[in-house]
Amino acid sequence: MLETNFFGYVHGARAVLPHFRERGHGVLINNASVYSHVGAPWLTAYVSSKFAVRGFSEALRQELADLPDVHICTVSPSPIDTPIFASAANYSGRAVKAPPPTYRPEQVASAILASALHPKRERIVGGAGRLVAVAEAVAPRRFERVNHRYIDGLQFVAEPAPTTDGNLYVPVSDGRAEARGGWRRRPDPPPHLRRLAGVGLLAAGSITIARILTRSGRA
Repeated sequence: MLETNFFGYVHGARAVLPHFRERGHGVLINNASVYSHVGAPWLTAYVSSKFAVRGFSEALRQELADLPDVHICTVSPSPIDTPIFASAANYSGRAVKAPPPTYRPEQVASAILASALHPKRERIVGGAGRLVAVAEAVAPRRFERVNHRYIDGLQFVAEPAPTTDGNLYVPVSDGRAEARGGWRRRPDPPPHLRRLAGVGLLAAGSITIARILTRSGRA
């Protein structure tokens, strides 16, 4: 997991940064995860690799401060409707599904394109990801308790599953050539409704966090 998720980006940076220095400009985009901002039980290796990607990006950004036109960007997707939840390695003994809410892979592609055209330090894809990042920052202990129940109940199901290496070492395919994993059963709402729902989610989450902190003080 670390060889792929972390050292893959290290090798990529080593390949392009000399050219960026020579030319004086460039954009390097590293794909992290919302799990580069928060932890999650039973996903230790994956979380560790994604925290490493984000920390590596932050360190590179500081090392390249003398080159203002060289940008190191990090994109952190929330759970995305891709085949990863069916094709990834699974050693838990339990079946896995995509935890709600899941977002369209096209949203990640748009965030990567936006980073290339308009570089920004970090972009979190999906309102849920932005919300949990804030929740973990303001009430870490309480968030960890809630997130444990969320992952345990919504990403894992009671059905047993055989141990599998999935696509960790070799590519696997179920015969489809689609980016989507089929976890989103309902059609996508219009863009303006998605934006409105995202604002509502963030507002509701902020109110909930404020109430928690008012009742119990900072966790």
